[in-house]
Amino acid sequence: MLALSAATAVHAEEKRYVSDELNTWVRSGPGDNYRLVGTINAGEEVSVLQTNDSTSYAQIRDSNGRTAWIPLKELSNEPSLRTRVPDLENQVKTLTDKLNNIDVTWNQRTADMQKKVAGSDSVINALKDENQKLKKRAGCRAEEGECGKSAA
Repeated sequence: MLALSAATAVHAEEKRYVSDELNTWVRSGPGDNYRLVGTINAGEEVSVLQTNDSTSYAQIRDSNGRTAWIPLKELSNEPSLRTRVPDLENQVKTLTDKLNNIDVTWNQRTADMQKKVAGSDSVINALKDENQKLKKRAGCRAEEGECGKSAA
């Protein structure tokens, strides 16, 4: 009776996860003095139905609908590494693919810019040559006597 009065009801079922130990024993009541009724696999998602603060146990419901009690220290607010690792691996793959696409795009843009710069250099050099020729012609016209003499 005392153990039941110390139990705290959880208003909404909270999601928790069994710690990353290989498996965890569950009991028929909120304490070590209750019989073992089975195990729960590490990383399995469970719903916390109520907690008993005096014994530090939580009543849980597993994915098969079974209810049992488990020490609070065996529960975590975060999903276990077993469930997080595949998600993280997928995230790494997605980000790696994005990075590779960015690399390809960057390399293409760099190559395009280098082609444009090379094209611009040849246009600039051609314009410089033409400018020099025009300056020489303009100089010859101003000094027609010299240009005519050197050409003859």
